[in-house]
Amino acid sequence: PHEADSPAPGRHPWKRMSTRHSKLQELRPMTAEQMESLLTAPGVWRDLVRKKGLMHRDWAASRFASLDTDGDGALTRANLSGAAFARVLLECLGDRLPDPEDVDTLIDAAMRGADVEGDGR
Repeated sequence: PHEADSPAPGRHPWKRMSTRHSKLQELRPMTAEQMESLLTAPGVWRDLVRKKGLMHRDWAASRFASLDTDGDGALTRANLSGAAFARVLLECLGDRLPDPEDVDTLIDAAMRGADVEGDGR
């Protein structure tokens, strides 16, 4: 640390910071209710993240099924070039589709990333 950043001898660094930043309030002891809320927050947060993850998984599986018109469990470029894919894009991107060239670029990138067997699916 630089000397200018260090507190004066005998002064606590937090004390110096609180005087330098006048908008900081003094720390007050937490109530039992606040402490309980803080202790249960990680579990609640994990549950929320898990629930959102499951919702996304279900959404993605549903959209995949709607695009897999022949039901073979794989998507081809033809599956990603129709009106059904445009509807999925609108769900993700809002009320306006990208330009057709950009959609083609997106499809190319998705096919390159997902086509691990090199069979176009």
